[in-house]
Amino acid sequence: MWVEIRYYGVMYYLFLAIVIEALPQIGFAQTTGSLQGLITGIGLFLDQVLIPVILGIAFLSLVWNVFRFFILGADNEESQQNAKNLAFYSVLAFVLMLSFWGIVATLTSGIGLSNGNEPCEDRQSDYFNQTNLAPCRSIRPPANPNYSEPNVPDSTGVGTLTSDTGSGASPTLPHGDTAPTMPTNPPPPTTDTPLFDYSKISAYVDGIRTTTKSYFDTTVPSLFGANADAVKTALFADLPTKMSSGITDTDRAVAMYRLQQLGVVPLDTVPKFIAQVNSYNTSIGSPTQPLSTNAMQAKAAVPVALPAAVSTNMHTTRQGIIDGMGIYNMSAPAPIDISSAMTDMYNTSHTPAERWEKFQAYYTYINFDPNKTLYKKYLDDLNTEIIFNGGTTLITE
Repeated sequence: MWVEIRYYGVMYYLFLAIVIEALPQIGFAQTTGSLQGLITGIGLFLDQVLIPVILGIAFLSLVWNVFRFFILGADNEESQQNAKNLAFYSVLAFVLMLSFWGIVATLTSGIGLSNGNEPCEDRQSDYFNQTNLAPCRSIRPPANPNYSEPNVPDSTGVGTLTSDTGSGASPTLPHGDTAPTMPTNPPPPTTDTPLFDYSKISAYVDGIRTTTKSYFDTTVPSLFGANADAVKTALFADLPTKMSSGITDTDRAVAMYRLQQLGVVPLDTVPKFIAQVNSYNTSIGSPTQPLSTNAMQAKAAVPVALPAAVSTNMHTTRQGIIDGMGIYNMSAPAPIDISSAMTDMYNTSHTPAERWEKFQAYYTYINFDPNKTLYKKYLDDLNTEIIFNGGTTLITE
């Protein structure tokens, strides 16, 4: 009997100690000051305190009664019957309490109530502390808007800075000076603009087109005949006719150099154009290598392949000369060697000027072209050959 009294006394004090330890959980519901906080506190109390305490007491009671009836009263028939009843009701009690515990946990999580172990949010820095798993016990009060730091003397003892009283005046410095006034609305930062506008280059090219329009419309056809269009397109970029794409400033500079050498534009045309292009590329930070007059001269001297249309025209002229000499031989008292004559006129080991002299000699001797049609075509072909080979000294009648 004395052992039983001591046992229940221990259970009483153990239960009391656990309830006292759980009081902060109940206080949580009061400090939050909201219905949700109250419900959360009650749920926490049931989930984390009351049910575990009851389960603990029931387990200790079960252990004690097993010891009392099975060990101490092992030879007592009444004790054995009590032990059977105890086992049945103990299991039933455990099942009911565990079921109730699961129902409480399901309800609190199902309605979105906090379980008290969510991390707290730092209201001042908006930083969500993922490692702090302590429950939020209170709401941090807002900072006092009227609070200001007290004036603290500096280390030299000269004086202190006087805080702004709200009048809008600048703070007073220790020696009576005033702080410089900062502009309330500083001007927006200016963006860098190119040092050179490309429209100036476009205007310069348009000026060249205007200056050379008569040359391309009249002189070029007279110098190159049926080859004029091919010459303008292949060698003078977009100066004769403005094109939408595919032409670079280098192409234009080479074309201007050819015009300089032909005496169509002033000799300072290319240097001026190159200076503008280089200034523009520098202003925009382009990695393009600077242009130079010497480089343009070298490019202009490189032979350009004859277009198909030019080759066709030259073949037509050659065949016309052969046919004309054949007609002459049909009635001439002393026929000429046509093969030898064609070699003299089309042997590229001789210069175009030398071949032109040979042609004139045959033309004067046998008069195989009374209308001078082939005469003009042959001269056009020679000038076309000269300019496509990088030359600028053309043949005139």
